[in-house]
Amino acid sequence: AATAPVRLALQRLEHPELAGAAVAARPRVAAADAMAASPPSGVQGDVREVVRTSGGCVCDPAERCAARGQPFAWCRTHQPDELLACPVASGEVLDPVGRVHELVHSVVEKDAGWGNQDLPRFWDYCVPPEAQGAADAEHRSVARTVQGNCHCAPREDVLVKYENDPSFATANGQLAFSRIPVADRITVEAMAQNRMAPGQSLCARTPSSGGFLVCPVASGCSAAGGAGGGVTLRTRSWDFCAPEPGQPE
Repeated sequence: AATAPVRLALQRLEHPELAGAAVAARPRVAAADAMAASPPSGVQGDVREVVRTSGGCVCDPAERCAARGQPFAWCRTHQPDELLACPVASGEVLDPVGRVHELVHSVVEKDAGWGNQDLPRFWDYCVPPEAQGAADAEHRSVARTVQGNCHCAPREDVLVKYENDPSFATANGQLAFSRIPVADRITVEAMAQNRMAPGQSLCARTPSSGGFLVCPVASGCSAAGGAGGGVTLRTRSWDFCAPEPGQPE
C-alpha cells in the first residue's frame, strides 16, 4: 500500500535548482593534482582494468582513481569520442552537491600529455578497484562508494522518517520529495525506487542525482575515517558510487 504514493511522487517530482551560494562554496578540483598522481600499476602497453565513473564516463587509462587532495576518490576522465561518450565533458554539468567537473588549470605540462591549455579536461567520481578487495569480509560483496571507508547500504530509517512526517506530505498524502533536504532526498528517492523494484542495486540514478550514480550509505561510515575523514558525509546520508568492474550500469 505504501508503494503507490511513492511511485506517484517520484513521477511528479520537480527538479529544484541548486542554490548559487552552495555552488560557489564548493572548491574546484585542480588539474595539477591529477598530474601529480602515480599512474596505474602495470607496464606500458598492458591492458588495464577499465574504471568507470559515477557520471557515466571512464577514467583516463593513464590515470589512477584516488583521493589526491579531496575527501573522495576521483580521476581525470577520458576524452569523449564517437565510440565512448562522457556526459561530464559537456562542461555544463553540476553534480548534486554543486561541484563543477571541469578541471582548473594553473600550469599545463605539455610534456605530461596534457596538450593545449585551451583544451578543457574533466574529472569525475570513481571507486578505486582495490577498495572492494580491501573491504572487510562482511562488506566485500557490497558496493563501495567514493568516500574512503563507506559502502552502499539500505536506509529504511531515513525513508520512514519522512514518510511518517506530515510536513513532508502533499495534500493528497503523497511523499513530497522536493521538500526533503538534499542531504536526505537522494537517499529517500533511492530507497523508494528500491522498494518498487526489490533486488535492484542500490547504486543507481535517482530523479535528483543529475545523472550520477548514487546510493544510501551505512549510518556509521562517515565516522569511520577513510579519505578526508568522511567529512563531507557528516551532513548527508548518501554518497556517489560507480559500476563495479564487469557489472552493467
